[in-house]
Amino acid sequence: MNEGIYTRVAPTAPFRDPALDPRQSWFNLGAIIIATVLATSVAGLLMIALNYAAHGSKRLSWWLRIAALALVAPFVVSFSHVLLVLSYNHDSSFTWIDLTISMLIQAMIVGALAYWLQGEELSARYRARLPMRSWLASAGLIAGVWATLMLWFLLLALGLRAIAGG
Repeated sequence: MNEGIYTRVAPTAPFRDPALDPRQSWFNLGAIIIATVLATSVAGLLMIALNYAAHGSKRLSWWLRIAALALVAPFVVSFSHVLLVLSYNHDSSFTWIDLTISMLIQAMIVGALAYWLQGEELSARYRARLPMRSWLASAGLIAGVWATLMLWFLLLALGLRAIAGG
């Protein structure tokens, strides 16, 4: 019935995991956790998003970046401000402890999220001894996040002042 019909199988290229592309460097889990401690969960989420960009998931990366800067950043600024005011009004000698605990909780949540989302890829990169992004890149991202948080703080403070009629 199928006489004279030759099927031809196209040669397939070997599967190459984009996470193991040596040209794309990633932020490691330690850098994500340290950046979260130093610059809130916004920095850690941006690092996760940049890892997705290096993996090739550009659309997901942009959605995470937008969510981190437009949703998480104002929430973190507002929450930190409320925590600072409440802690200072209650007993100002413990304010630094409250803020430190807040930063550590954020680091634990973002670290667990990074491990859950990208743990296998990060482990594979570590086993393959592929390059990770430098600490200098992390420091630049931390500085940029602090500038963004200050901008959100100013916008929220001006917005509250305008609402209050002052």
